[in-house]
Amino acid sequence: EGMNSKVVEFSTGDVTGFKSMELSITGKYAYGWFKNEKGAHRMVRLSPFNANNKRQTTFAAVDVWPVLEELEDSKVKIPDSELE
Repeated sequence: EGMNSKVVEFSTGDVTGFKSMELSITGKYAYGWFKNEKGAHRMVRLSPFNANNKRQTTFAAVDVWPVLEELEDSKVKIPDSELE
């Protein structure tokens, strides 16, 4: 879909893989494509550390938010009458 991804930050796991990772995905409608991925994801795979090839379940928490570009007229004006 013409999108680009970039690893912003990551930390490695205790044994292998990643403990956490922050990605930046840019492109037309990127937020619209990925906003529904927010939540928990489950992955089941054969464990490379188990001689019996037992399945290993891994969970990942995913959060998605848009990064808004600053616009010249982006100053928000809130009338005093609407402030509490």
